[in-house]
Parts: sequence; C-alpha cells; structure tokens
Amino acid sequence: MIKAGIVGGTGYSGKELLRLLSFHSGVEVLYVSSRDKDKPVIDDYPFLPKKYSNLRYKDVDKKYMENLDVIFLATPSDTSHKIVKDIYDGNKVIIDISADFRLENNDYKRWYKFDHFIPELLDKAVYCIPEINRTDIKKDVKIIANPGCYPTSVLIPLIPVLEKVDPETIIIDSKSGVSGAGKKVAEDYLFCEVNESLKAYSIGRKHRHIPEIERYIKLWTGKNKKIVFTPHLIPINRGIISTIYLTGISETDYKIACEYVYEKYRDELFIKIVEPQIKNVIYTNHCHFNLYYDGISTMIIVSVIDNLIKGASGQAIQNMNILFGFDEKEGLC
Repeated sequence: MIKAGIVGGTGYSGKELLRLLSFHSGVEVLYVSSRDKDKPVIDDYPFLPKKYSNLRYKDVDKKYMENLDVIFLATPSDTSHKIVKDIYDGNKVIIDISADFRLENNDYKRWYKFDHFIPELLDKAVYCIPEINRTDIKKDVKIIANPGCYPTSVLIPLIPVLEKVDPETIIIDSKSGVSGAGKKVAEDYLFCEVNESLKAYSIGRKHRHIPEIERYIKLWTGKNKKIVFTPHLIPINRGIISTIYLTGISETDYKIACEYVYEKYRDELFIKIVEPQIKNVIYTNHCHFNLYYDGISTMIIVSVIDNLIKGASGQAIQNMNILFGFDEKEGLC
C-alpha cells in the first residue's frame, strides 16, 4: 500500500485528489495539510470512506511527510518550490500540480514574477502527459511536474498533428469554467460577475501557460512556434474547451495528420476522437477532441477536458500510477 500525502487539501484540486485517491486500491492518504489545523478532513469531505474518519488536517511541516511514499502539491504557484526545497530527499516522490517545475529557470521571473528557490532541481523534474511521453517516467524519477489545464487541452491533440504538418500560425481560443481560477476570493469570480456573461482575459502574450505550451511544442516536435493564445472565463463550474486554428495547411496534409492522430490514440483509454462537448468529460480523466478542415487552408482542432481532473488531479494520479507500477486507470475509472 502506497502512503500518500496532499499539501493543499482544501482547494479544488486537493478535493479532487482526495476523492479520486479514496477509490484507489493501492493508496492510502495519511496526511493532508490545511490552515484548519486538527479539523477532521471528513467534515469537509463527507464522501470519504470511514477509514478516513480519523484523518485530521496538519500544518505544512516536513516531520509529517518523512514516511510518505508520494506527496501531491496542490498549491498555488510560487509555493510548491519553497516546500520542495525543504522536503526533497531523493527518496519520496513529489508530484507538483502547480507550475513551479514546468519551465526553465529564467521563465519564472518573466512569467510568474518570482525567483525559483531550487533551480538545480528543475532538470530533475519530468513533465508528463502520459499519452504523449509516459516513457519519460522512469523508476528513478522523484519529481513530476504535472501539466497545466489549458496546456493539457491543447497539447494532447496538437502534438501529433505538428509531427505531420508545419502551420504558418497557431491560434488558440480556450474557455474555462470558474474553478480554473482556484478558490481565491476576488470580485471577478463572484456569481453576479460571472453568471450570464463571458469574457476574455490575459489578452496578448500575457497568460502564464504560453511559455509552457511553446516549450513542449519545441521539445516534443522540434518546431519552434510562437502561439496566439486567448483564454476566456465562462459561467460554468468546471471544464475547458480549446479551439485551435492551424493556418497554411493543405487538405492533403490535413488528411495525413488525421490518419496519424487516429492511429496514435487508437488504444488510449482516456482519449476519444468524437464530437467534443464539455458535458461529456466533466468528472472524468478523458480528453475528447476532433479535427476539422475549412476547405481552404486552415485546420481546426476542438478539444475538451475537465480542468480539475485531466487538467490537474486525475492526470497527477495517472502519472503516479505509471511511476509506481499500478494499472494506469486505477482510481480513475
């Protein structure tokens, strides 16, 4: 039985981790951190099995994590790298759901406005979307950088396409439910501000997921592409839909790309090439997408995921399953 801990157990991603891990036959959660020290975890999450009735929130303290096999960091950016500096010992596995281990050192100052506490560990972290690079997770990996939600929705369908075509431009229009912003209290996320409305934000080269998407396009395809990325906030709780436009594509190349993508993902449990709708992926670890052509020169990809599961906690568990030798779908379906 794998002994697990969660730092940040009261956020949306932390809640999903607890919910999903409670179904996992090979994992027991022994530690959950929160500011509500000593409060029973089951008070917040009554869906948990009775075996967790004695589990109480603890401080973020190294002493509580020493005997754990895996620690999930469900924390805001500019938090987990500070925790990892204290707890990293080369033995336990750390799976970071924040952005703190996804980029190169100089990207953090530019995009996240902080200096990385342990840049020497960035090269030890493995960024993994299992359907693309699961073989990068080796037994000696101790830090997994879990991909962001928007990048997951984009990179799953886009990477194999870029292996076959070279577009002139890549334009990405993404829309996310409000849970993507986390639990922070801010006017922009109040019910009356979000309900019956839709708005773009971080317009231009401002969104923090831009360097992540561009970095892994280059690493995984060899193509050095700059993207146009515009995210939107939509009045639903959870889910992301990303529409990706690839310009300068011939119909022949579109058909070649389609054949390749269908073959690549044919046996992947969590990927379906169907008409994508958010309602069909919420509360699942699935990515649904489809490929289209405008009849002139533009290939269009539409992709949907649940931002809290495939875009965060579910993919984290999928990565854990690979690393510890569990069936990849354990606890996820």
